[in-house]
Amino acid sequence: MAMMGVVCNHFFNDGLDIYSGFKVDVTTTAGMLLYTLLQLLKLVALPAVNCYVLVSGYFLIGKPVLRKQGIWKVWSETWFYSVAIWLVFLCCGMVHFSWHNALGCLLPVCTNEYWFITSYLFLMLLAPFLSMLAMQLSRRQYTSLLVAGFMICFEYPFGRWLTDGNMLVLFVYLFLVGGYTRRFCQAPQSGTKLWVCTLLVIGIMLGYCLGKNALDGNAGFSVYAMAYNGLVLPLSVCVFLLFKNIKIQGRRFTTVINTLASFSLSVYIIHEHPLIRQVLWGKVSEVLAHYSTLYTPLVCIVTCLVVYAACTTVDMVRHHAVKWLRSGIAAWRK
Repeated sequence: MAMMGVVCNHFFNDGLDIYSGFKVDVTTTAGMLLYTLLQLLKLVALPAVNCYVLVSGYFLIGKPVLRKQGIWKVWSETWFYSVAIWLVFLCCGMVHFSWHNALGCLLPVCTNEYWFITSYLFLMLLAPFLSMLAMQLSRRQYTSLLVAGFMICFEYPFGRWLTDGNMLVLFVYLFLVGGYTRRFCQAPQSGTKLWVCTLLVIGIMLGYCLGKNALDGNAGFSVYAMAYNGLVLPLSVCVFLLFKNIKIQGRRFTTVINTLASFSLSVYIIHEHPLIRQVLWGKVSEVLAHYSTLYTPLVCIVTCLVVYAACTTVDMVRHHAVKWLRSGIAAWRK
């Protein structure tokens, strides 16, 4: 679900191009409804990145050991797709060779080609030490640490000066929040209270976006994104706790979820490759230009599902190919 939210965010940012003047005419009831749906869809998708880190903190907080295999998996998948996609485009004549592009593809982590991967890998390097620290703290000490961290990270009044543009600091904080829920919030939280808090935060965010647009005095309303360390931060925690409360029954269903989860990071790596991103969202923009904006929410959902399914299928093929290759090499050695 978090990865679906990531794809949805990219649909708005690059496909709908909300940062370059996309507006909805709200002079009619239909226009106002469309704007509200689009803005709500964007707000609901925004916690995706934060939730990905919260999940990591939840599962890793009690493991003060460097996860070499996990780090290698993330790095190797990123490097493979970065290089492979570039080579495919190069061989098909869709891009011309340049040392700048070659360097970016060969060193995707160092060149920040994927900003999330770069920050996430460094978080994984810090994870054992963060875990050791967190496991030594009492509940009161841990709570005080999170309060201090919130003051540092939250956008207002200090976060925009201390953490804006530095996602690693926010990731460390989210990792610790996820760990806190693992250590001290094992019992299910009140579902009613969580839903009230979630809807309240979304309502405040929507009200802020409506008010900001209304102050502009224009008929065209812009769909606004918000910083991950702003109101998205408490919303992410609420969403994470809501999913934590879900009790999944059935071994087969659990197997399906775990299987899809193992391929989810590849969805980000593939569709966010600079060359794929340019082609993919360029095509989406062309499609949107030929349809009434009333269909935009539907196009968004369908596009996200297709992108997720396509990228997952590609990575499944890669996974089975590697497995087959290893089996062949093992048999040959015998």
